[in-house]
Amino acid sequence: MLETADKELLTVADLGSLTHGDEARPVSFRERFSTLKDKVGDVEELLEQLIGWTHDVVGTAEIVTAHERFHLENGKVFHDDPFYDARTTYFFDHFIFERKLAGHGARSDSYSGLTPCQLFLARAQKETPPLPIGVTEAIDSLSHFRHSVFQIQKISEKTMTLVDLIDSARISIQAKPREHFRGIEKKTIIQGFLFNLGLHHYLSSGLILHPLKANRLIKKLIKQNLKSGHNRKQVLPLLAVLQLRYLRHKHVHPKLIYKNADI
Repeated sequence: MLETADKELLTVADLGSLTHGDEARPVSFRERFSTLKDKVGDVEELLEQLIGWTHDVVGTAEIVTAHERFHLENGKVFHDDPFYDARTTYFFDHFIFERKLAGHGARSDSYSGLTPCQLFLARAQKETPPLPIGVTEAIDSLSHFRHSVFQIQKISEKTMTLVDLIDSARISIQAKPREHFRGIEKKTIIQGFLFNLGLHHYLSSGLILHPLKANRLIKKLIKQNLKSGHNRKQVLPLLAVLQLRYLRHKHVHPKLIYKNADI
């Protein structure tokens, strides 16, 4: 399995702690992001601060609403599920980079229609004096993410080569610091976000690992959906639901689960 040492994943229940426990004074934009100047190579730290700042701006209700919608589309998980952390990180990746903020309250006109990442970049452009250039460049680089379903073509402890099963792109992945790829088999199909940072591509910690025995059916399902006019955004939730169904029914052969997909 993909493992990251000494790093706890953020959950929706942790949101309150991201204001440092002070409801009256959220951490300021400059204070939160200027401290990242020595951590611009840490994908997870950058993401955590983006989540914390977004929570300060839009409040918990917007994030909870988005989380519930994500559950409806991608399958519901519970706190005691062993895969809860990975699925929650998958949600936060979606929330920060893909989901446009709905906007509620007095300040909503200033951010409605933007993703949290887009909102950060717009806010950073207006900051005077500017944030450390490395911080803004790092988050702008993360905004050029790739969210898809991939098959592992080559793998070692610290590197892997993936092929995007939607558009056939071939991508080289580097393990993040404290991370390794032990236990993941070649040909495994994985689903999630890839981030470009500096000279390397990195995997998010919010990965969905599909069962090897369903590989042929997954490829067939993708092909059928694309042929029917469905796009990436429609295919990925379907696969996420199937993988969750597999995790909850491991006594059933994965081929039976993936064969009974609703196209």
